[in-house]
Amino acid sequence: MNKISLDIMFNAIAGAPLWVWGILAYLLFVGIKATRTRIVYIPKLFIIPIVFIALNYKNLISGENIIKTLGFMMIGFIIGFVDGNITSIKIIKDIKAIELPGNYSTIVILILFFIIKYIFGYLHAVHPSIAIQYAFIDAYVSALFSGLFLGRALCYLYRFDNEK
Repeated sequence: MNKISLDIMFNAIAGAPLWVWGILAYLLFVGIKATRTRIVYIPKLFIIPIVFIALNYKNLISGENIIKTLGFMMIGFIIGFVDGNITSIKIIKDIKAIELPGNYSTIVILILFFIIKYIFGYLHAVHPSIAIQYAFIDAYVSALFSGLFLGRALCYLYRFDNEK
């Protein structure tokens, strides 16, 4: 890497508002917790999907590429539902919770989501024309991840409700 590239990278990181690092810390906290077996209250399963969908709402309500955005969300939903179906869980009916095994997929997806949002936030601030040109990447990846977490959460809820 040359000096100009390093300067651009440094400015992109150093110029971020403090709240961005708070979000990263929270995502790391959630992701690290997900690497260990844990008991999750059923409504808490929907926090990440709701947040992701809220962050992606503009793409969902705008006329531009709505079909493609919903398509990526559906692909993510199917992947998440299948993943939720093959994951070995323990149903705990009396406290309305499930025990989930630890894995690294959640932290990887959360960090990828953060990086993509960070890059596009930076591009919108510094090079808006480039950000607009490639905004579909942000929209489709966000839709895919939103669908994945929603599919996983709904599968766990389905399994919880249908446990005998």
